[in-house]
Amino acid sequence: MSLANLIIDGNVGNEPETRTFQNGGELTSFRLGHGQGYMDKQSNQWVDQGTMWLSVVPQSNAAKKLTPYIHKGSRVVVSGRLQERAYKDQNGTDRTVLEVRADSISLIPRQQQGQQDGYVQQSYQPSAQQQPHGADPWAAPTGTPDSFGGFGEAPEPEF
Repeated sequence: MSLANLIIDGNVGNEPETRTFQNGGELTSFRLGHGQGYMDKQSNQWVDQGTMWLSVVPQSNAAKKLTPYIHKGSRVVVSGRLQERAYKDQNGTDRTVLEVRADSISLIPRQQQGQQDGYVQQSYQPSAQQQPHGADPWAAPTGTPDSFGGFGEAPEPEF
């Protein structure tokens, strides 16, 4: 039974596991941890409310092809359907699990030096070749055959 569509990000908690069944089918899955919390406005402190763990099962071919690049600790964004699945464990006890049937998985690159809060810090240094502020960066220099509406210094032909 499919419960809802969702998009969730988090950290992969284990290496993806592939199980092969007697009928030849395969099922790959991994655990995704999504940190939960909120920013307390009065104290300006992050209040951690624990981590929600979900099983992720890649369904589409694109998602399945990405699994060799997913490792424990990878940051990913998963889009798919939340689905409830019932099974019997080794002791014969009925169990129910919630899984994300992933239609799409995207890797999020880890922060590199010079990044803060997931955003790249870039410094802007204008070069000597750049035009002054407010000039059209896509315009061709005036007085060239490529400039709009003119052919440089040459006079227009008479009709």
